Amino acid sequence: MNIPSALALALSLVLGGGAAWAQTARPAQKRSQVRLASASWYHSGTVAAVDAAKGTLRVKCVDGKVRTFSAKRARIDSIEGKTIALADLGVGDEVSLAFDYSIRGKEAIDVLRLRRAVKR
Repeated sequence: MNIPSALALALSLVLGGGAAWAQTARPAQKRSQVRLASASWYHSGTVAAVDAAKGTLRVKCVDGKVRTFSAKRARIDSIEGKTIALADLGVGDEVSLAFDYSIRGKEAIDVLRLRRAVKR
């Protein structure tokens, strides 16, 4: 066996084995991982208004701008680990949210209530 053919044989074994290893080493993604990874934008701030009937959420972000989000299909959680409804959010609550842009505007994907507003 000459050197070029031995080199070609070794190269084919290395590349073939690497391709097989790469296919088996890739873990399967769960639905929740894909959903969180699909969010493009993130904001945090205080809730300025909530309209549960329309499914809208207005948030005053840390940059001072008030932004409106559609939260009809959003998953809303509290920092305690409980899933809550949009109506459970109140004006003054601190939230962090992940959203995407669509034809209808900004659609919230996940909303996390960080702190409840102090009732006076």
